Amino acid sequence: MTDNYTLPFIKSDILNSDIWNLNDAGILKLIFKNLMKAEKYRKIHLNEDEKLKAVKSLSTKLNLTEENLQILEKKDPGFQIRFKNEAIIREKTEILYRDFYLEKAEIYFKENRYKFNKYIYSLIRNKDRNIIQELYYQVESGESSINELAKKYSIGNEKLKKGIIGPVKESDINPKILERLQSSDMDFISEPFQIADTWYIIQKEGFIEADFDKQIKNEICAFLLEEDIDLEYEDFTKKLNVN
Repeated sequence: MTDNYTLPFIKSDILNSDIWNLNDAGILKLIFKNLMKAEKYRKIHLNEDEKLKAVKSLSTKLNLTEENLQILEKKDPGFQIRFKNEAIIREKTEILYRDFYLEKAEIYFKENRYKFNKYIYSLIRNKDRNIIQELYYQVESGESSINELAKKYSIGNEKLKKGIIGPVKESDINPKILERLQSSDMDFISEPFQIADTWYIIQKEGFIEADFDKQIKNEICAFLLEEDIDLEYEDFTKKLNVN
């Protein structure tokens, strides 16, 4: 093993002992990933007109006029420089995603579209099975609504919203809940079921099929970028014999 090593995109050498210290401190991966991202952005060049266009685009998106920017600069010196840098980063991100990840993102979406579908449902959960069973009978018979009962009996934060959950992506839903949502019709009331030490009933309220819109495109591109950097980090640590 050599006495020193050059981290990616840093010209000066760093002692191997320092590399190991960074790894032991749990920050080597973070430093590597930040350096890798910075290098990817550095390779994307914008001329002054493109930078100005990026600033105007972000200003329009945030409904900020030139007068607004000047007022903010007076209140917070340096604001306009930070605002310009943020606009440039956003523009470079768009270019990075478009040129390197958009095609892969479309393929990923087609293969994993179900992960981005969303459900809206109502839920009551309680640790007492008998309470849940009684509430199920009341909802099933039409005596009470699941939303009114959730306010009183559900033990999670959903009680503040009358038991309503979502829209939430399929990938973020507990498998036992998702199974019932996928196999039921709208407004279907599930029979009581258990997750860990808690009993549930749910009612399906809505389903939103995912489209490859800008939000999902950016989410997938960001995921693929992180995946690429993770692979590069894995290769980097193998060369150093760092775990």
